[in-house]
Amino acid sequence: MNKTLNDFTLMIYAEKTAQRFGITLPEIKLLLKYINKAIPRTIRIDNGEFQMWIDKYYIAYSRYDQEEVHYVYLTKTHIREERVSYRKARKERKNQVCLPNTIKSNFIKALCYMRQTKLGYYLDKDFFEIG
Repeated sequence: MNKTLNDFTLMIYAEKTAQRFGITLPEIKLLLKYINKAIPRTIRIDNGEFQMWIDKYYIAYSRYDQEEVHYVYLTKTHIREERVSYRKARKERKNQVCLPNTIKSNFIKALCYMRQTKLGYYLDKDFFEIG
């Protein structure tokens, strides 16, 4: 079972996402340098209207005028990291820091997809028009 996309495929989907929103990506070598570090770094890029995140474990985008984050590639690793991060924030801040409902529903949809396809990751078939 593949748990993540390989670098080449990840960059193809990152480029397709960026092109759709008119975002210019840095050189692929530079992206891969950060993504493949011992502790991978998330790359955030924007064009003033849209922002996107590229990571070994997810690709997501949002409009600046909307709070909703759309995941086009997502792994169990990222879902786990986000859940842990929000639990930790809730405990440290002693207030109601909750994972937004839109992100929760994205995670549920992705986990169902992973169970059905037996893949360790989710790709938004509608976004990428995959058959």
